[in-house]
Amino acid sequence: MAKRNSFFGKVLEAFVKSKLDNKAKSPSRPTQQSEPVASQSEIDDTKAWIDAIKAWLKENPVDMNLVKEGGSFTIRDDALVKTDQAFDAWTSGDLSNMLAALETKTHPIDRHYLLMGIVDETYKKRRDPEMRKALKKVAEIHIREFETIAPHLMGFMEPGVIPHTSTFQKYATVLTEDKEYDKAIEVCRIAISCKLHDLTRSGFEGRIARINKRKEEAERYKTNIV
Repeated sequence: MAKRNSFFGKVLEAFVKSKLDNKAKSPSRPTQQSEPVASQSEIDDTKAWIDAIKAWLKENPVDMNLVKEGGSFTIRDDALVKTDQAFDAWTSGDLSNMLAALETKTHPIDRHYLLMGIVDETYKKRRDPEMRKALKKVAEIHIREFETIAPHLMGFMEPGVIPHTSTFQKYATVLTEDKEYDKAIEVCRIAISCKLHDLTRSGFEGRIARINKRKEEAERYKTNIV
C-alpha cells in the first residue's frame, strides 16, 4: 500500500503543479515574470488537498483495474473516480472551457468549483458587458444551488469548515457597483446564513454596513438633485 500511495502522491503533485503553471500562462490571467505562480492561499489549499488525498489513500483500497484504463482521476464520496468535463474545465482555469461545461451533470464539489471559477474569471473582466452578464447569471445559479452543494464542501479541505467561496462577495460587489444595493445586501445575508466569510476583518456584516452607507449616499444625492 505504501508504494501505491507514493505513486499517487507523485501523480497528484505533478497534476497540481501543471494546473498552477497553466494558470500562470493563461492569456486570461496575464502575469509578469516577477509575479508568483500562485497566491499563498492557493498554495495552502493545494497542499491541503494533496494531504487529504494521501490520507484517504492510506485508508481506502484502490481499484487498480480502473487505474489501468488510463485517464485522470479524483476522489469523490470516498471512491476513486474518473474525472469528467466539469472537473477538467475548472482545474484548467480556462473560462471558455468552464462555460462549455456549464450544463454538464457532475458531482456537487466539481459543480461548486466550476461555478466559482466562472465567477472569478468573469469578475476580472466585468467591465465587458457580456462578461458582467455572464457573472450575474452564473453567480445566481451558484447561490441558488449552494444549499445542495454546501454539505459536500463541509470538511472537503479542513474538518468542519466550508472552503472559502468567493462568489458571494464578488457578486455583492458587482451588484453594489450597479446600484442594486438591496440585492447586494441580501446576497451578503445569505452568505452569513451559510456561515461563510469573505476574508476581510469585518466579514459580510461589515460589507453590509458599507453597502448601506453607499445606498444612503446615493439616496441623498438623488434627493438633492430633485
